[in-house]
Amino acid sequence: MKYQVTLGSHEFELEAATLDGELVIRLDGREVPWWPGESAGDFYLEIDRGVKKVRVVPESETLRRCHVGGWTHEVRVLDELDVRLLEMGSSGGGDTDQVAEIAAPMPGRVVAVSVTAGDRVSRGQALVVLEAMKMENEIRSPVDATVAEVRVEAGQNVDLRQTLLRLEVG
Repeated sequence: MKYQVTLGSHEFELEAATLDGELVIRLDGREVPWWPGESAGDFYLEIDRGVKKVRVVPESETLRRCHVGGWTHEVRVLDELDVRLLEMGSSGGGDTDQVAEIAAPMPGRVVAVSVTAGDRVSRGQALVVLEAMKMENEIRSPVDATVAEVRVEAGQNVDLRQTLLRLEVG
């Protein structure tokens, strides 16, 4: 089965087919090596000469939330019928802006939060300062984005990989 996948402003053709009893995944016609994960919705993909764990969480019939390498992406997935309906003028799918969840790279204490929800931030801009082992660490924005949600405040203790804030890219 072929699908049209939209991630932000990028569109891909994803094909899932069975070949000699094995599931084969092709992205824009190129076969992508993959392995099943530990639980339903988890799998590993070989991407850019590395292996990445992917977790897919369905949000709606056409919208998926994909977690890859600390980033969360909202992905719209349309099958061939959905694509034809869109071409004929029917609406389908949902919002496809990319959402980045910025997580704590270590356990520590939040010293400062430099942004609030709705702020526009630039790549490299300081977002949060964490103190861990008597050292202050600035967490910076990896992209130009809008702050969607701030989940921490100064003085709060955080755990490893705890979401500090969410950014909307797009």
